[in-house]
Amino acid sequence: MRYVAACGMLTGLANAMLKQAQMPLTKFAITTARWLRDAPRQAPWRGKVFAQLVSLLKTDGIPLALRAQSVAAFYWSGDPGAAPLFRQFLRTTSFELLQLAALGSGAVCDTKAVEQLSGILFAPSPSAQRASCLALVAIGSAPAMEIVARSAIERGRRLASRRCRSSCK
Repeated sequence: MRYVAACGMLTGLANAMLKQAQMPLTKFAITTARWLRDAPRQAPWRGKVFAQLVSLLKTDGIPLALRAQSVAAFYWSGDPGAAPLFRQFLRTTSFELLQLAALGSGAVCDTKAVEQLSGILFAPSPSAQRASCLALVAIGSAPAMEIVARSAIERGRRLASRRCRSSCK
């Protein structure tokens, strides 16, 4: 199917599969997304697949693993629009989506997201914090690594302060 996608002859099949890709049959959207990296950028069905993936990603209440497959599909597509999309989702109030957007930003090594990711390091959600740290390390730029180092030092100070307060009582 990837060969057929590369030849640009999947429009009919992709459209048919996307029509069936409503909950709980989202596997059709993920299957179609696998063809994105081989398909021509101007294939008429690409936009529909990306819209379906964004819908999956934004929908609360569906399994996190399915939403993570959507993030992976954006990464594997190699589409230049993935990084700005993940940066946009880094502004959300949903901690699950924040976690996924951070992982996506790290996967595409988006250096423009470093500042936003640094703010997530101290979010109330431990999962979002870990995802942000992983993303910064994956990006690996000097500013990203400096932020991770400062965060580790700050966390160490906080932990030491708590231990000192509890042992002094």
